[in-house]
Parts: sequence; C-alpha cells; structure tokens
Amino acid sequence: MSRETIILTTLISYQVTLVLIGLWASRRTHDNDDFFLGGRQLGATVASISYAASSSSVWVLIGFTGVVYLLGLKAFWFVPCITLGHYLSWRFIAPRLMTLSRAQRLVTLTDLLAGDARGGIRGAIVISAAMMVLVSFAFYVASQFAGAGQTFSESFNISFANSVYLGAGVILIYTLLGGFWAVSVTDTLQGLLMVGVAVLLPIAALVVVGGPGDLYAGLEGRLAEPQLALFGLETGPFVAFFVGEAGLAIGAFGQPQRLNRLMARRDEPAPV
Repeated sequence: MSRETIILTTLISYQVTLVLIGLWASRRTHDNDDFFLGGRQLGATVASISYAASSSSVWVLIGFTGVVYLLGLKAFWFVPCITLGHYLSWRFIAPRLMTLSRAQRLVTLTDLLAGDARGGIRGAIVISAAMMVLVSFAFYVASQFAGAGQTFSESFNISFANSVYLGAGVILIYTLLGGFWAVSVTDTLQGLLMVGVAVLLPIAALVVVGGPGDLYAGLEGRLAEPQLALFGLETGPFVAFFVGEAGLAIGAFGQPQRLNRLMARRDEPAPV
C-alpha cells in the first residue's frame, strides 16, 4: 500500500469519525443549554483537553512549527507564556465564571458582559460584543481553513479551494448535529492526537539521526549558531520579543472558544 493511500485512508476514517461523533452528540442535545454549553456537563478531562486543543489549532501545528524553524530555541519562550495564561485562566477565572453562569443561567459570554443592563445600554453591549467576535473570528477562522486547506492540498494534490470546502463541510456537519458536545469531544480527540504526535515525532526523529549520541555529535560544532541560542538577541530586542510573547498569556482571558469550556464544566465551582 502506497504512502498516499495510507494517508488518504487515515484521513477519510478520521473525517467519518468526526461525523459519527456529531451523530452521537445529537442524541444528547435537546435545548439551547445543551447546544451551546453541553448542558453544563463537561467533565474535567474533556473540558481541559478541548480547552487546550481549541487554543492550539493550526497556528501551533503549522504556524508555530515555522516560527521554531525560523527562530530556533528562542521560540521556547512561547511555552511558559502560554502555560501561564492557561494556569491563570483555570485558577482564577474558571471558578468565578462557572458560578456566575450557573447562578444567572448565562449561555454565552455576551450574556455575561451585558449583565443586568437593560434597554439601549444592553443593546449596545450585545452589538459591540457581537461585532468584536465577528470581526476577530472572521480572520481567526479564515486562518484555520487556510492552514487546513494548504495541508490537504500539499498532501493529496487537491486544489486549495476544494480542500477548504472539504474541511469546512465536515466541521459544519458535526457542529450542527451535536452542537457544543460534538465540538468539545472532537476537540478532545484532536488534542489527544496532537499530544501523540508531539511525543512520537521527536522520538522518530531521534531514531532517524542515530540516537542521542549522533544528535549531540551533529550539534557539537554548531552550538554557537543563532538558531541554537536560547536568548540570542540583544537586550532591547529580546525584552520586546519576550513582552510580545507574554501577550499570549493575556489572550487566554478573553477568547470565547476557550472560556465557554469553563462555563460548561460539570464540577461544582469554588465560591467566588
């Protein structure tokens, strides 16, 4: 069996699995609370893995890979910044968000922002929030489809447009079928796959180069190269670089595709 056939078979099986998850989730979706928040019944495992997967999408698999190739070890600083954002979000925002969303039966973050406002003020808040989400996510979702389309196109020699249509079609099907349950479970599946690849790929690469000894021998004469420097920038540019990356932590506090996982958790929240 050729490499292309194996990849194509795997891809088709994976897409069929996503649709089947959507069909399964549709049986658990009965009202708005189920469709938008999975009935607030997400366990900690699904909530946490889907949270991480929704924040580590194509920009990690493709974009960040390119950044690492370009910058070398300096890209390591992305990791503590992102991890810090996740920790602060789960430690401080999650319990309060869970408590408020349950007490006030809030379904979306827009409901939370609008709070008890009435009349024109509430309308202005809702419209402003909707426009910010619409504009921001138009670029975000477009980048996801572009990354997926480019990957399909390069792997299977399919046109970029058809690749985007394929990916968007499958996502649309399972999302409309199962709502938040389908999205969360498929994100969990994809998160586990990403973890598996992140663990197995370095091991495979280490085997290909001949093991740790050969790897070190190959790097021994190149340790002074800029790509292998953990800091590798003058003080001023490095501070600016680090502050820019620290901004990734702040992103965890306001992205709705992450925070709705916190609203949907089954576990009882801590007191505010």
